[in-house]
Amino acid sequence: MPVGRTEAGRDGESGGATETLLQEELQDLRSLVVHADHLRWITRGPDLKDFDALVYRFSEDWRRWSESVASCLVHLGSPPDGRVSALTEGSYPAWLPGDWVEIGEAGRWITRELGVLSEWVHVRKEEAGLSEVVRLLEGIEMGIAQERSEFREWSHGRGQTTARAEEPASSTSPRDSKDSHSRDRDAGPDRR
Repeated sequence: MPVGRTEAGRDGESGGATETLLQEELQDLRSLVVHADHLRWITRGPDLKDFDALVYRFSEDWRRWSESVASCLVHLGSPPDGRVSALTEGSYPAWLPGDWVEIGEAGRWITRELGVLSEWVHVRKEEAGLSEVVRLLEGIEMGIAQERSEFREWSHGRGQTTARAEEPASSTSPRDSKDSHSRDRDAGPDRR
């Protein structure tokens, strides 16, 4: 969704805060793509073909949303930060193993991460100062909610539970909760 340049977006205080929110969203979406690709490659078990296809389809949405956020930043006069170093220093320090994982564990990870990102995009939407940015983030929020619902339905249809991933999300801001979410993710979905 292209956003026209505005004086508030270039020079105003709310524009700077909005640009920061968009940079954070960009990093979260790009990190999700990278981590989901890794997860698809190391997951094994029954229904792997269906799991791979579903997560791949979702990652196409995340890539498209990343492009939209980057385009919005450009139109606001702020260069999108697409560097790899920005991903490693970003607000999305998700836990992922370096070894094989079973499909149930991978499903719990996807469900939990979509829940966290849904919460974070909601907070960013509420804090955004420009209506065009609010609409962009609202679309991403609705898309993530739909994907999370679809993934839960797929998991339950397979007889799996994502109950551990269904813990209520915290109500803190993404910037305020980086450390707590980082600790949760570092412990891994099955290591708490």
